[in-house]
Amino acid sequence: MEVEPKTETFYYEVQQFRQWWVWLITVIAVIMAWWTFIRQIVVGHPMGSGSGPDTLVWILFLIVGVGLPWFVLSIRMITEVKSERVTIRLFPFVFRTIYLKDIQNCAVREYHPLMEQDGKSIRWFPSKSVAYVLAGKTGVEIELTGGKKVLIGSQRAEELATGLKKALNR
Repeated sequence: MEVEPKTETFYYEVQQFRQWWVWLITVIAVIMAWWTFIRQIVVGHPMGSGSGPDTLVWILFLIVGVGLPWFVLSIRMITEVKSERVTIRLFPFVFRTIYLKDIQNCAVREYHPLMEQDGKSIRWFPSKSVAYVLAGKTGVEIELTGGKKVLIGSQRAEELATGLKKALNR
């Protein structure tokens, strides 16, 4: 088993969903799933004349009532700047490594999530850029040697840029 050499960490951030509307939708869906489950399975009163079979209620309860809140709570973006690389983990979707040798420049910038990102956490523009955003309106845009750009959303964009510049200047 090979052990990775110790590397200095210049920046570390963990972000989670903070948008009220994500939590509102999640809470409403979970309440509906629990209410249906309790009423039909526990109490024994189907939700109406055309209610689904108990198996379907169990499946929806497990997926929506238990799985959905677990899934929303587990989504997080971890950004880490080390002496040789930047890693972006948007769990459970993406793991990306950018090596410092491939970075030309970086700068803090404000972006407009709905206009630029269509409200999405990961956004690809095939020929020019990719963005990893979970919350907020500021981030660090990294320009790679091939001309492509990577936008990393951050609640502490200034600190991210400072850590990145320190790592680049080593």
